[in-house]
Amino acid sequence: MNKVINFVNRISSFPVLVLALILFMSFILYVLPNYKAESAKFMGEAGTLDLKFFSTPETIYQIAEAYGEEGREKYILSKFTIDAAWPFVFTLLYLVFINLSLGYVYGAKGSNLSIFALTALSFDYIENILAAVVMFVYPSRFDILTWVLSFTTCLKWISMGLVSLIFFYGLLAVPVCFIYRRIKKYKNAD
Repeated sequence: MNKVINFVNRISSFPVLVLALILFMSFILYVLPNYKAESAKFMGEAGTLDLKFFSTPETIYQIAEAYGEEGREKYILSKFTIDAAWPFVFTLLYLVFINLSLGYVYGAKGSNLSIFALTALSFDYIENILAAVVMFVYPSRFDILTWVLSFTTCLKWISMGLVSLIFFYGLLAVPVCFIYRRIKKYKNAD
C-alpha cells in the first residue's frame, strides 16, 4: 500500500493535474458523445449495464438479447477500449486533485485519501470484464456471474459517490483553507 501511496504522491503535481483535466474534458466534450452516438445504434432502448445501479440477472439477459449478436460484439469491444480508457482518465483526475487539494489542507494524511479513487477504478475494471464475459457466453446463462456483475456495478457506483464527495470536499476546502491561512498570517503580522 505504501508503494501505491508513494507513487501517487510522486505523480501528483500541477502539470499532471492540468494534463488530467485536459484529458477529462476531451472525453466529456468529444470522445464520450461520439461513443454514445455510435453505441446507440446497437443499444437502442435497452441502454447499457454500466449506468444501472443494480440489475437482476433477468434484466442483464434482456439487455444482452436486445443488443443482438453484432451489438454484443461491439459492447465487448467497448469494454476493452473506450470503457477501459474512460475510468483511467477520471481516476487520474480524481487521484491527482484529491492528493493535491487534501495535501494542501491536511498534509500527507489528507493526500493519502486519494487512493480511494483506485477502489472505484478497480470495481469499474472488474465490471468491464464481467460484463464482457456475460455478453460473450450469451445465450448461455451463468446467474452467479450476473449476480456478481450486479453487485460489482453497485459497489462501483457507491465507491464513485464516496470518491466524488471527497473530490468536492477538496474543491471547497482549498479556498476556505487558503483564506483562513491568509487571515491568520495577517493577524500574526500585527
